[in-house]
Amino acid sequence: MWNNDINADQTRYSIILLEGNEPSVEIVRAVYQVSQQNLLKTKELIVNAPQVIFEGNALEVRDMIQILDDGFVEYKIEPDYPYAESVLQEKLK
Repeated sequence: MWNNDINADQTRYSIILLEGNEPSVEIVRAVYQVSQQNLLKTKELIVNAPQVIFEGNALEVRDMIQILDDGFVEYKIEPDYPYAESVLQEKLK
């Protein structure tokens, strides 16, 4: 049921990289993939957090959440992302 909701949701969400992320290989790789910036800019985003690293619709954000979670990245989504728990449950299957 949430799948239909997420497909219809046209809200623009922002993923904000939070302070406290260390520039480890996993975090740099995940932020690099999500932000689509070059490596130098990616490291600057991490050091200068909080920073918006991605903006997109609900489906796009779902894919980015999976990348960031796999990289152990601390982030938040604005406005509140109502599908976060569903994404987590899907990942645990």
